[in-house]
Amino acid sequence: MGRLAGLIVAALVLASPLVEAAPRVQITATLGLGGYTRLHRSNVLHVTIENRGDHIDGQVVVSVQAAGNSAATSERPTRFSGRSVGFAGLDYELVRPAAIAPGGTFTSTFYVPLRSSTAAVRITLRGKDGREITRTEVRPRRDLLVDRLIAVLSRDRAGLEFLSVTLPGFRTRVLYLDEAALPTVSLGYEAIDILVVRDLSERALERSQREALESWVFGGGNLVVSVGPNYDRFAGTFLDRLLPVRLAGTQQASWFKPLADHLQVEEVPEGTAVIAQGEPEASATAVPSSGLPLIVRSRRGVGRVTFWAFDFLQPPLRDWPGRTSLWHEALAEAPSSRAEDEVPHNVASSMLQDHPIRYPQHTHVALFVLGTLGAVEVMRRLAMTGRLPAAAIPVVIVMLSAGAVEWAATVRSRNTIVSQFSVVTAGAGRSQVETLVAMYTQDGSTLKLATSHQEVLVKPIVLSAEGGRLRVIEQPTGVNLEASLPPRATAVLLLRHASPIRFNARVIRGSQGYRIHVNNSAEGAIREPFILWEGQRYYLADIESGEDREHPLRLHTGGSAVQFNWRLFRTTIINDPIFQERQALQRQAFALLRGGWWAWRSQPLLMGWVEEAPLGLHPTEGRPRVIHHALLRAFLPVTDR
Repeated sequence: MGRLAGLIVAALVLASPLVEAAPRVQITATLGLGGYTRLHRSNVLHVTIENRGDHIDGQVVVSVQAAGNSAATSERPTRFSGRSVGFAGLDYELVRPAAIAPGGTFTSTFYVPLRSSTAAVRITLRGKDGREITRTEVRPRRDLLVDRLIAVLSRDRAGLEFLSVTLPGFRTRVLYLDEAALPTVSLGYEAIDILVVRDLSERALERSQREALESWVFGGGNLVVSVGPNYDRFAGTFLDRLLPVRLAGTQQASWFKPLADHLQVEEVPEGTAVIAQGEPEASATAVPSSGLPLIVRSRRGVGRVTFWAFDFLQPPLRDWPGRTSLWHEALAEAPSSRAEDEVPHNVASSMLQDHPIRYPQHTHVALFVLGTLGAVEVMRRLAMTGRLPAAAIPVVIVMLSAGAVEWAATVRSRNTIVSQFSVVTAGAGRSQVETLVAMYTQDGSTLKLATSHQEVLVKPIVLSAEGGRLRVIEQPTGVNLEASLPPRATAVLLLRHASPIRFNARVIRGSQGYRIHVNNSAEGAIREPFILWEGQRYYLADIESGEDREHPLRLHTGGSAVQFNWRLFRTTIINDPIFQERQALQRQAFALLRGGWWAWRSQPLLMGWVEEAPLGLHPTEGRPRVIHHALLRAFLPVTDR
């Protein structure tokens, strides 16, 4: 007996280290929306941390290592300006503060980009001192990696399985959701191509869910609302305000031949169905049947909303052989990953077309001549149209000549370029901004951006950035970004956020730097002020863009000590608001400075070409109008002064 007791005591002594070694903090992570993941999109990552130990005050770091996102392993490498685009050589990190009480649980949702099916997503819990407490890794499941994801809000969880096999060339899956599963931020819809709403209980939705859905739609989302006999569930809801029709009850219908003709299907649905009545808005595209619209679609911002008057899961549409064509049409409106990247690539190409090449001295003359001739041609056209007095042309030529020489000298000495371009979409009280921040560094720099916004999606597009790193640091005051690039590297960051947002950026090397401050607002005219920081002085410039052809640009230093008035003379109105397949046209306009020579000589001149770019449609009183936007390039030299 004594021997047995001794063995028990010995076993307890030996087991005590094992008990202490048991994990006191455990991380559980799930990747994807319903488990489904998408390459070249931001994917949902749910993280839960259980703390069985002492109080933890630190941060959660979610990182996607460059090794798992290299261009060599990317399943669909993209080409841009002759170089590979993606995460080649880039470490991507998202940092979020975490305070976990003893016995408490930390639950949070992150959004991580994936460029490869082999990419590992690492979740690390660190203490306040940076010490690693614990970590885990998750990877996308190959059987749940899809090319198209159709999300359906419906109480019936069947009826669309045929879509997985009727869309050749695409791995298409259908994800059934309820109200509780809808994202609370617009970033949660990144992996979705189309959201189909069939059942809706607005009471079950939080305000953040409604706002997230609206922001996603106006920012480029594709929403289909199938009403049918469920008229009462939609009338008077927030979706009713998004619909391109004014709902007016229901009616029995049996004439569906116009629908078959529209979809170019020979077989016509036979039977009777309850359809919703609605009066289409003037700008909408409708497919009528006996005076009742069956399909109505219209744009909201740069997104699209489609109204189906019928219930696609009820006869006769449910069993109709032509239903595949109906879904083909709906999915054709959803932007693919490749098409979604076209706009950032095209704009970034324009932003970075002037690389910091050290031009020989004799090219100063060529730059001077080209700049002057271009200005003379623009002014000649302005004078012919009566917008510029002919007597002002010689004075402006002299002023512009000085600016051209100064610009050439700056080109020769600069080693870092930072440009930004913002696209604002607005309507129905909601707005969203997509800002491209492009950076080229000759000798290696860190771009730091401090935002005052809590919800910012960051999608990096990196060119030749071996060894670079992008950190997205979330704080109570906003989201900060740090992009560290090696020498001779280019980075383009796409920031998607709600408007208004204010952020300032600095290019840092040692103790020297420059700062840009941008304030985007979609209230009325688009306004983009920014600050150029040079030594102890700064220059604030405002561009106000609306429907007028003349817009003031103000430049002043140190609290409006000196103020200029610029006028942006636009020579062309662009008619391509959707950026379809590289058809986004850009036209150069001329910035005319109105000011005295004393002001000119007292400070450096901020010169730049202003480009017009189309933005999309801004609904105004039910009628869309085209918004135009002025892009002013800012070249920021970083020196060792």
